[in-house]
Amino acid sequence: MKLLRWFGTLAGAGVLVVPAATAMADTSSSAAAPTLVNRSSAVVKIGSGADKNLGRPAVEDAVDPNTNRRAGPGYEQSTITHLVGADKANYVVVIVMQSPPFPRQDNLGPYQISCSSFKLNDKSAPTPVVMGKWLTKNPGDRSANHPMARTITLPSGQDLVAYTYGSQMGTDRTKTYFSAVDEQCNKILPDTKISSVIDEDNNDRGAADLVYHGIVNGAARLSFGYFSNGNDKATYYGALDVTEGGGTIAVKSLYEPVMVIGPTNIGRAAMAADGTDRALLCAAAGSNDRPMPNVQCARMNVSTGAIMWKDDVAKGVMNDDPYKRKYFGQPSIAKLADGEFAISVLESNGAAKNVQRNLKGSNTAHLLHATTNAGTEALVIGGNIVGAAVHQTHSAVCGGKFGVDGKPTVAVVSAAPTGIGRAQLLTVHVDSTNATPFHYDLKQDAWPLNFAGDSGYLSNMYGDNPGTQGRDFMRCVGDIPNPGHGIKDGFMPDVKTFFAAAVAGREVGNPKNSLYLSLLPAETDTAGTPGNPVTASDVPTVNPPLPTNDNGAKDSSGCACSTPGSSSSSGNALGGVALLGLALVSVRRRRRS
Repeated sequence: MKLLRWFGTLAGAGVLVVPAATAMADTSSSAAAPTLVNRSSAVVKIGSGADKNLGRPAVEDAVDPNTNRRAGPGYEQSTITHLVGADKANYVVVIVMQSPPFPRQDNLGPYQISCSSFKLNDKSAPTPVVMGKWLTKNPGDRSANHPMARTITLPSGQDLVAYTYGSQMGTDRTKTYFSAVDEQCNKILPDTKISSVIDEDNNDRGAADLVYHGIVNGAARLSFGYFSNGNDKATYYGALDVTEGGGTIAVKSLYEPVMVIGPTNIGRAAMAADGTDRALLCAAAGSNDRPMPNVQCARMNVSTGAIMWKDDVAKGVMNDDPYKRKYFGQPSIAKLADGEFAISVLESNGAAKNVQRNLKGSNTAHLLHATTNAGTEALVIGGNIVGAAVHQTHSAVCGGKFGVDGKPTVAVVSAAPTGIGRAQLLTVHVDSTNATPFHYDLKQDAWPLNFAGDSGYLSNMYGDNPGTQGRDFMRCVGDIPNPGHGIKDGFMPDVKTFFAAAVAGREVGNPKNSLYLSLLPAETDTAGTPGNPVTASDVPTVNPPLPTNDNGAKDSSGCACSTPGSSSSSGNALGGVALLGLALVSVRRRRRS
């Protein structure tokens, strides 16, 4: 840990001094100049791509791509949650699909699920509590895929991490399984199959999402959705209760999962809870037999599985000219408030689907603002911003408070599909009263997350179908409280909450992807500007007179540029700096003696 001495106002790596609008208009004003703190993502490496135990060694630049089939990228498809532990401390738990040591023992499959846990501290960087604890030891080629985790609270008040994943379990077909761990990655429930038993021998059922609805009838209620590929080609929905009694915790399905969206070729579910008895489920709709490249959403009755409303929210274009086609898919959802959501869908030009073009397709991100009609339960799309992601391909969203004002914000997490560069998080600001409810500024709202990011390259090259299929899944979570907020010598003491993500990427010279936990300052006491990521143990300790919420400039996302989806504003802080030629004041870091 390093000590950063107080330099008149709070600093991360430096302080950007920006005159307020009133000061620029009246040079005689005695108002104090607001400041922008240079903020950095605090990064903890969970696992290294240099580890020789990460799956079967890969052959670089293999002539035959199948040489590296199921070699595994190291780490992929992470899912991240926050919970309060039995000791009342705050924890971040990361569950990830990981390549196990090779040669594999006991007939283990090439992919397994591991769990890592970090305790958040008031005066120091997060403490690794458990690192890479195996949650599965399954056989089969598809041994453990697509984990998804959510925090739940039991009736007793205990927090757990509930998660789903898909596995063949040594059979010929994939099913969806459910389990739960505590903050120590101790398995609380045995793996329980929750996918439909109907025609399960003729379908692969996995790639699930799940959401927590709260306590209902004395149980923790969740609902889930998954993709069934085979005879069905459909997206299914189900619900379950986690109960406790007599010292035991059990899981019970409410009903046989129901088909909601179909036919679909890639109907992976994206979900959000909307109260104790409603859920929003979205998935790509359309197949080779019914080429409607749309994204459909459905509003579900959790208790019964009934579809209360269903319709397309993003409609593709099928054209005789393949260069004019548009396909929509890869939805993800961020809940902004009860009945209000941000839905991300990705548009593809479908180049990979067209034999005349025989090229990899490109993605363009669309962010839809959606509200629920209380009377009809229909989803009303009230705005669409295009291009709201630093890297368009495989980008995804989560929600949380951000900035000095702590307003609901959409975080768009992304990384390059080439595996080159850093993962990024774009903060998109929300004004539900505006006809164009989303706005952002790439200069002020694009936050580097870690040291290397890969949204699909190694997953594609070292997966089940090298060079043709395979991708990673970007995920994040918001509103993680910072125990160091407002504490002298605290860890980032002017930061109230974090956005968190666990993104994999390959460092130069490493054969496979590493995995990083990133904590990005979100709701803060002072406005910030993006800085480079730093190792969490190198985050400066500051001893300022901690600022109040009235200190400093409010978070601004205006921009006088032509960035897609951006808005313009004469009050842009960085624009003021450019006009006035103000300099960045660097503050030296001194090692603790």
